[in-house]
Amino acid sequence: SSALGITGSKTASEINRVAAIENQIREGILMRWSKQFSESVARMQRGICHPEHIKAASEIKMLLDVARMNNQDAIWGRKEVLEAFQESEYEVPSFIVPFDLPSHLDEDAVACCLAMLERNLPPSDIILMAFSPAEDLMPDNAAQEGAILDLLIQRYTGNPAINQDELIKLDWSKKLGTEIANQVILPQDQVEAVAIEATRQQIIELQAIIAGQEVPVSPRDNDIVHLDTIAAKLMPVISQAPAGSLPPEMVGPLAKALEHFVMHINQAEMKGADRAKISEYKQMVQQAYQHITAGMQAPPIEEIMPATSGGGGGPRRGGGGARVSAAQAQQATDAVIPDQFSGVSSIAAPPKPSTAT
Repeated sequence: SSALGITGSKTASEINRVAAIENQIREGILMRWSKQFSESVARMQRGICHPEHIKAASEIKMLLDVARMNNQDAIWGRKEVLEAFQESEYEVPSFIVPFDLPSHLDEDAVACCLAMLERNLPPSDIILMAFSPAEDLMPDNAAQEGAILDLLIQRYTGNPAINQDELIKLDWSKKLGTEIANQVILPQDQVEAVAIEATRQQIIELQAIIAGQEVPVSPRDNDIVHLDTIAAKLMPVISQAPAGSLPPEMVGPLAKALEHFVMHINQAEMKGADRAKISEYKQMVQQAYQHITAGMQAPPIEEIMPATSGGGGGPRRGGGGARVSAAQAQQATDAVIPDQFSGVSSIAAPPKPSTAT
């Protein structure tokens, strides 16, 4: 090698590359071994927790419960113990309870099931144990499966071909257990009931707003359901109204309803709702605003309701983007109808403190 001009030293990058390859090989070998080992354990679980073993253990436990009413030290007399007494010709003690176990059953498996029954584990849970994967008991393997599950959830969230409810339940079950998942995740019928209740509530709120009432937005509202309800009930009314000839007494209630709609958009966006849906709602507001203010000297909707801007689509000025001060928002609002968007402007662009420059 010296004749070819090749030295025996390696660079740091070569050493790191070889170490990474060796680590990959090592992890692959360990994963294959852990998979084979977990499958072996799962097969043993199925054999031990066989229904016939559980049935025999239940019968032995019944005999022991009766015997322990007179002697709390009563135990099951296993075959080897009884044979030892028979060979010694000594009398079997009264605290040993014999049981004629069928020859095709494994005595150790029955003893294991009996131990679980005596620790108050229901027979149904022992049967389920036969079908429980053993790899869940291996933290390293479970951690890797959790990482794979996170990638799948990120990839398939919102995919119409995937049951989203089951995907959420699978995520919770794998990470925190089925019991916690069942406690936290609402059943489908309750989810539908909550959505129906939210729809009914928003219809009532919309009627109150049109009647001239102030209706606040609650942080506990299901904003997407409220937005969909307003879009289905209010937007057709606005689109069918004659543009450019709406009287102020009609513009006012419709503007108040749009104000409520924007508040829900703000809140849904803060809760991390789907950006595509948020953008769709903002476009609805812009079109509805342009329709009801047609023919009026009204300012652009972005100046009155900054939340309706596309979220990064237009130029931003200074540190506050397209937002304007509360006084400017109030002045622009008065051009359409007095105080119709005062709630939105005060939240979106609060006035500066008196000490601010």
